[in-house]
Amino acid sequence: MPLQSGLHAARVLREAVAAGMPGAMIGTRPFADHGNLDDPQLDPFWEVAAELRVPIIVHPMFGSADPRLRDYEMMNAVGRVNDLGTAMARLLFSGHLERFEGLVLVASTGGGSLPYLLGRLVRNHLAFPSRVADPLEGFERVYFDSLVFLPAILEFLV
Repeated sequence: MPLQSGLHAARVLREAVAAGMPGAMIGTRPFADHGNLDDPQLDPFWEVAAELRVPIIVHPMFGSADPRLRDYEMMNAVGRVNDLGTAMARLLFSGHLERFEGLVLVASTGGGSLPYLLGRLVRNHLAFPSRVADPLEGFERVYFDSLVFLPAILEFLV
C-alpha cells in the first residue's frame, strides 16, 4: 500500500477492497526511508481502514541507519524486529487503535520486539500518562503472525 499520501492511500485501499482484496500490507516507514505511521497526514488512510474493518499488516522495512547492524546479517535478524517494534509502539502510544475503533492491525514477524517491550511501554505510560496513551488498550486489539522461527517463542507469543 503506498502511504506517501494518506488521501491517496485511502482511495487505493477502498478500490482494492472493492476489487476483492481482503486487506493490505504497509511498511513501518510511510515516506520511503523515513516517517511514522502515526503521522496525522495518514489519518484518512486509517479512517478508511477502520471503516472497512479489513486487516492491515504492518511489515518492517529493510534498511536502517544504525551502523551496528551492518555485520553478521543483523539488519534482518535484529534491525527489522526493532523497526517493527518501534512503529507499533508509536501506534500504541498515539492511541490509534482506540481512535480508529474498527482498525484491524496485524503485526508481522510475531510483532517484532513489541510483545517483549510491553512491560516497558506500560511503565512509560504510568510515568507519563498525559503524554502517551495506555499501550495495553491497543495491544489487546493487535493480531500477530506466527513467523518467529522457534516453537518456544510462538508459545510465549500465544
